[in-house]
Amino acid sequence: MESNTVSIQNIDHYVISTNEIAKINDQILPSIEQQELICYVDGSYSHRMQIGHSGFRASDGSSTVHSYFPQRPRRGSTESEVFAAGLAIQHAFENCYNTL
Repeated sequence: MESNTVSIQNIDHYVISTNEIAKINDQILPSIEQQELICYVDGSYSHRMQIGHSGFRASDGSSTVHSYFPQRPRRGSTESEVFAAGLAIQHAFENCYNTL
């Protein structure tokens, strides 16, 4: 089993309401090309394919991570959602995303 260690220097995060996400267009986005990983957090990974109980999905569909934890309840827990967020951050660093 391979083990990866990620050293995080700085993370900028922001919250955008679902209504605001629908309003984003090319004029608002920066002119420079960048890779962006957006993980929508609502605790319903199993139904909406977002960061949730034990995994995440990149908004561009490039990666989905879902881990099975038999000891955790079906509906998940705060602990497993934090773990999923950690997986998303690790994925962002390993794949050179500028924005998370």
